[in-house]
Amino acid sequence: MNESNGVVSIDSIDWLDVIKNDGVYYWTTEEYHPDNNFTMNDFLEMLSEEIDVYLIDGTYAELRIDGRNYEVHASGNGDSFNHKIEFKII
Repeated sequence: MNESNGVVSIDSIDWLDVIKNDGVYYWTTEEYHPDNNFTMNDFLEMLSEEIDVYLIDGTYAELRIDGRNYEVHASGNGDSFNHKIEFKII
């Protein structure tokens, strides 16, 4: 993703704003996701290396952003092309 085609790069997302607002990140892919484990892996691959992912267990992961720990849950959002990640403070 890049900004030249009108799509915002995931690296430019302020995750703390996402967490403060509703705690949910949504995205759409052209690629079919066969299950929510695939969705979690896709999400984690998009994150910058500055975010510490210290536990991955299927559709659940734990990560550290700016010194705070969060649990994240991957799921679908209606079909296999629309996805969401829910953040919760640990």
